[in-house]
Amino acid sequence: MPVHFQRLAPNEERLEIHTLKLGWYNLQATESIDRIAKRTEDKAMYDTREKAIRDQQWILNAARREGLEEGELKAQLRKRMT
Repeated sequence: MPVHFQRLAPNEERLEIHTLKLGWYNLQATESIDRIAKRTEDKAMYDTREKAIRDQQWILNAARREGLEEGELKAQLRKRMT
């Protein structure tokens, strides 16, 4: 209802219109909060996934370095034995 008609409406109707507007604003606010929460959950899931990928990469690199060091030690021992 346009504002100029609201002024002409009886008090009960004005209160009802005002209540409907507040309900709409509350609904909009709730939807905004839900969107923000969803983005926050999505970001948390993304961050967790990225951390798991980095951890796995670190484990693989550490194992590779360990294997190289072990191979170098074995090569040095063979040289000394021959």
